[in-house]
Amino acid sequence: MVNGAPPSSVGGSRGSDRFGSARGSIRDALGSLQNLEQLLKSIKVGPRALASVIPAVHASCTPLLASFGEVLAALAPLGEAPVAVETFITPRLAALERALAEAMGTPLHARQRLSLESAVTRAATDLETGRALVDLLEGALAGPAMRVSLVEATRSMHRPPDGAAASAYDRVSALLSTAEVADVTVNPRVAAELVGIAVRMVAGAHPECPPHVDIGIDSDRRVVITVSSRSADGEPVHLFAPRLVEPTMVSAQAAAHATHGEITLHPDGTVSLSWPAIAGE
Repeated sequence: MVNGAPPSSVGGSRGSDRFGSARGSIRDALGSLQNLEQLLKSIKVGPRALASVIPAVHASCTPLLASFGEVLAALAPLGEAPVAVETFITPRLAALERALAEAMGTPLHARQRLSLESAVTRAATDLETGRALVDLLEGALAGPAMRVSLVEATRSMHRPPDGAAASAYDRVSALLSTAEVADVTVNPRVAAELVGIAVRMVAGAHPECPPHVDIGIDSDRRVVITVSSRSADGEPVHLFAPRLVEPTMVSAQAAAHATHGEITLHPDGTVSLSWPAIAGE
């Protein structure tokens, strides 16, 4: 569980080994879940073949929850965000475990198979989205910061981040415009993910028009990304933006704060994201 003293999982060799092992277990378990999803969707795979796979995925649910808990405990310095992510993941894993147990206890005819397929697809998507938030928080807390162009970070969202599942992202068309721009110091994956979250928030609230992404520098020498629904000219870009779930905003705020940034949802629905410009630029 996240509550309690966090282990030294992000720093320190022994803690890092445990953290890496837990992350590996999450990756493997979610890979097995995605494999089951594909098997359920294939008309070439019969009930007997499925029956040989379902018990292993069912058995992985409890260890998967433990692995998520260990990783999120290491992220406890980020406050409410890891608790919110765990609160999102726990009931979804429990629902998956129940659906798999029910499938093992009854013949897997067409109706039962469709029901299981729906449950597995829903769980796989939600758990991958949860894992993306875990990756965001980990990157903010322990990822290496470097000189980053927020213009390039925005353009890098033309595909999901390396190692991320496409099911955790939605493709969004947007318009990009820039004024005076300077680089910032931040983990590039964190920056790109936060840009994607800002874009997805505006796209979700205003599906009738593409989000406008404007990048410039304010009077406090902060590089500001403003995402709005206003009509404006700009470079057409296609971004893979993270799916929005209950803990997205609290996780985004924690990740921005940990990297000396700020993300704000304004009353008019505009979302702004900023970091200090590198001194001297």
